[in-house]
Amino acid sequence: MITAGACIKRKFIYKCSDSLKRNLPCLKIENEYDLQRFMYPVIRSVFADARVEESQDSGHHMVRKDIVIDSQDTVIELKCSSETVTERRLSEEIAADMIHYKNRHILFYIYDKASVIKNAVDFQKTYENKCVEDKHIIVRIWQSNDI
Repeated sequence: MITAGACIKRKFIYKCSDSLKRNLPCLKIENEYDLQRFMYPVIRSVFADARVEESQDSGHHMVRKDIVIDSQDTVIELKCSSETVTERRLSEEIAADMIHYKNRHILFYIYDKASVIKNAVDFQKTYENKCVEDKHIIVRIWQSNDI
């Protein structure tokens, strides 16, 4: 027997999923800025002192950090692969960021939408096993077939 409450609940779920399907094209991640736009509110909901796009002088040029959490001495760097952002370029950017960022903890979140990273596990281990000035490095990779 279906109650009135169950009918209302089913109608709400139908409307919700229907609305989500209509708006799904708006939720596409095309580049690093889209990724930052999605990730920042989630991170900010956990860490009230999270800030976006902080610039820092590294000595010979300015570096831009995507998200900084001062209370945790953490920087979160977001990367998004594409036809022009290859595995090699991601590797070079990560290596440079590890050296230039002064924070104790560096988290790299990579959305590999173009599936340029051939072996995600090995890629991740390569950087997490590096010891750079006593920094704690974490790499997480989401490939397009994971989502």
